[in-house]
Amino acid sequence: SASHNSGERKGPALVFCNSVAAVRRVGETLRVLGMPVKTIHAKMAQKARLSALDSVKSPRSESSSSQRQQQGAPVVVVATDVAARGLDLPSVSTVVHYDAARAVDTFIHRAGRTARGVGENAVGTSVSLVSPAEDAAHRKICEAVLGGGPGRRSGLEEA
Repeated sequence: SASHNSGERKGPALVFCNSVAAVRRVGETLRVLGMPVKTIHAKMAQKARLSALDSVKSPRSESSSSQRQQQGAPVVVVATDVAARGLDLPSVSTVVHYDAARAVDTFIHRAGRTARGVGENAVGTSVSLVSPAEDAAHRKICEAVLGGGPGRRSGLEEA
């Protein structure tokens, strides 16, 4: 069976933000750090969103690939929740909630992006970055989803 640290899945990572401004800020920060980044948000035209997704699915088709991407580094997709539902990226290995989800169903849809891996035993990781201002709401989401508080181990890690 696969484990979180096995390194078996090296697909793109999804970073979810609650605003277009945050997507732009986080995306630019990661670019400055030399990471291959795509951004997707509600203010983009549908054609631009699809183009960004296509380049993530087949990075070799992009003429301006970064050195890290050429070396096989996974792409980081920074997105608003427009990308949480219906996004077809089957190889996503990690979801980062840069901004905490505002509702249980939003959290589930975001985290569920890792559940589309190849094979029935695919394992993914979902990480929430929670500010003190978001802590109470995040704890309620954890209780609803996991049956406990943050950090509690659950069957979701094995799904």
